[in-house]
Amino acid sequence: MRTLGLALAVALLWTGVLCGHAEARREQTYPYPFTRVWTAAVRMLRVEFESPITEKDKDSGYFLFKFNDGQKQHPGSVEVIRTLENGVEGVRVVVQVPALASYVERMLLDHLGRKLSQEYGAPPVAKTQPTDALKDATKKNQPPPAEGDGQQQPKSEDGESDTKSDRPADQGTNPAK
Repeated sequence: MRTLGLALAVALLWTGVLCGHAEARREQTYPYPFTRVWTAAVRMLRVEFESPITEKDKDSGYFLFKFNDGQKQHPGSVEVIRTLENGVEGVRVVVQVPALASYVERMLLDHLGRKLSQEYGAPPVAKTQPTDALKDATKKNQPPPAEGDGQQQPKSEDGESDTKSDRPADQGTNPAK
């Protein structure tokens, strides 16, 4: 049994050596419109990291670049994928620089996030969806339910709602009751 485990471990290590390095990729979602993220990502790599852009296709949402690491240039890619979440347009950005450690990809994504925030301010706020109770009240042409925990108002013995807001203005409350 021990020999089998050792043989399996050696086989896995050997397979890892033969296959070379694992190609990592990092991705991050940003709540900014596609065009803003696209231009910021291209500018960031071209100007701030002095990486030549070798190919780009905005319609398909990708570009290829050569990442400068000292005296060497390593090929990399960026994909910008449109998303729609809670009615707000956003993008998922996938960065790959297979020849370098994955922290380089993470650093590029973090830098892009800071760049977007500095240049375009806070991302758009997601629009809140109306609650089911509000939708039901709108369908029945009734006023929306009162703010709070969403529970129904207590009813009196005659079946009417027992709250001050439901009583006419000329009726008072009877403290003796």
